[in-house]
Amino acid sequence: MICKHEHTIDFASGKFCSQCDAMIDKNNHIIYEERKKVNNPIPELISDEIFELLNKHSLFDEIKLRNHKMKRDYRMLREMNMRQGDAIELIQKDYPYLQFDSIKRICVSEKSTILN
Repeated sequence: MICKHEHTIDFASGKFCSQCDAMIDKNNHIIYEERKKVNNPIPELISDEIFELLNKHSLFDEIKLRNHKMKRDYRMLREMNMRQGDAIELIQKDYPYLQFDSIKRICVSEKSTILN
C-alpha cells in the first residue's frame, strides 16, 4: 500500500510506513496517528524500525540488553582513559540497584548476546 506521502507501507515492518506516521488498521485502511517512538538502545547494531519490530514481539532479553548497554558505556569510558573503578561507579548511577562487583563482572565479561 502507498501512504499519502507516496511511501510504500511494508507489512513485514509492523504495518507502519517507515517514512511517516501512516499505519494500516485491521481493515487494511491507511490511518495517520502519532506512533510511540521506542528509544533504540543499540543503534550501532540495528535500525530503529528493526528494533521496534523485534521489541514489539518481545524478542529481546531485557537483562541482556541492559548488560550490553552497560558494556558499551564501560568501553566508551575506558577509551576516554577513565579508571576502571570510576567508570563502574559512573555506570552504577544509572543502575543503583546493582552492586559495584555485579557491574564489574558484567562489564569485563566477554560473552554478550542480546536476543533470546
